Amino acid sequence: MCSSSDWDIVVVGGGLIGTACARHLTILRPDARVAIVAPPEPKCTFSEHDGVFASHYDEGRITRILDVDPIWSRLAHCSIDRYESIEKESGIKFFYESGYLCLGPANHDYISKVKDAADVHSVDYQVLDADALSEKFPALRPSITSSDLKENDNDDDGAFDPDEVTVRALYQATKAGHISPRCMVDAQLTICARHGVHIFSQYALSVSTLNGLKKALIKLSDGKEIVTSEVLVATGAFTSPLLTNNVPLPLEVQGRTVVFADVTDLMSAKPELELDRLPSVIKATVRNKETQRDGRLRYDLYCLPPAKYGNKWLIKIGTGDFPNYLTTQDEISAWFKGPASAPDVERLTQDLYDLYPCLSVCELSTVNCVLTHTPHGYPIIDWVSKDNIIAVAVGGNGAAAKSADEIGRLAACFICGCPDLSYDMSAFARPK
Repeated sequence: MCSSSDWDIVVVGGGLIGTACARHLTILRPDARVAIVAPPEPKCTFSEHDGVFASHYDEGRITRILDVDPIWSRLAHCSIDRYESIEKESGIKFFYESGYLCLGPANHDYISKVKDAADVHSVDYQVLDADALSEKFPALRPSITSSDLKENDNDDDGAFDPDEVTVRALYQATKAGHISPRCMVDAQLTICARHGVHIFSQYALSVSTLNGLKKALIKLSDGKEIVTSEVLVATGAFTSPLLTNNVPLPLEVQGRTVVFADVTDLMSAKPELELDRLPSVIKATVRNKETQRDGRLRYDLYCLPPAKYGNKWLIKIGTGDFPNYLTTQDEISAWFKGPASAPDVERLTQDLYDLYPCLSVCELSTVNCVLTHTPHGYPIIDWVSKDNIIAVAVGGNGAAAKSADEIGRLAACFICGCPDLSYDMSAFARPK
């Protein structure tokens, strides 16, 4: 076992929130001995991997300030404002300012509430109709399909409101687009290492307090045991009572399959489509009476512009439907390993072609990932030990990637005993 004097704070979890927390700890407590448990991305295929997984093994996440929720909007705004400085200090680019488009029927709850939130927070945006969308983005088909009409039928008599077939879009051109979560994690870890943070490349098997001592014990997968004064657990979907001092957390893990279209050849063959100018898109098509589910305002699908995956340019599409509930660690690991969910793939493929008909000639591929939801819809940033030794920052709710740096900062402030009281920190409390 390592000496109890080895570490002041150890962050367990090397994803977007954990790495951001570790970096901010070097700012808040520059003299502290800080370490992070951050296993690297597996070099083998997912099906061959026997360890834990992470959803940042990817090149595309939407980033935007426009949001119906003021807390998520603020978390994103604060994070986006720091992207440039993180890129500059690390020398690693991860943010692509391609813009963001919120698209759907003119009277849809999601569209109207995003607009209201943008006005309140003074976010610059343009309102675009179908003609303006077609002119600005030639590859995009800005229409509501017949299947959308059926889903948006809110009248008992079957009549349609004309606004239901009128497309509206809100376009945020700056401080929006997409990030590479893989590169963002690399950037955070690069800065951490330069500031003396020790990086353990194993994963944690357990985290617990030591009886009679104001210390915590972390057992690693290679047999090492380390002792630290404080621990911040940021392990996402793989957060279990073994990592939280045997305190269960009300986390709901849902599996998702996403679809990729390889547009490498199409970008070269048809430059007039201007695929390289596409924004990140969220399209709202679910009927208004179903936009509220479990207290969360829903939309239907998201689609990213071309992102570089190795030597290919891929467009990614995913959806908020088909939750695929996963209740055990074994089920989560099995989901990452595959196979793809057939209903997800069928629906997403049609949605992709509805949005961009030109992509019907492209080769498709799939990958599985997971979302981790909390009851209140925000990350849980709170203690899980009575002696305030072990804290958590978990539960991205499908919205944390773009906001991870601010979530990590809040977690670092919390564990350092200086919570940012400009936030209502009770919003992030562990549900009792």
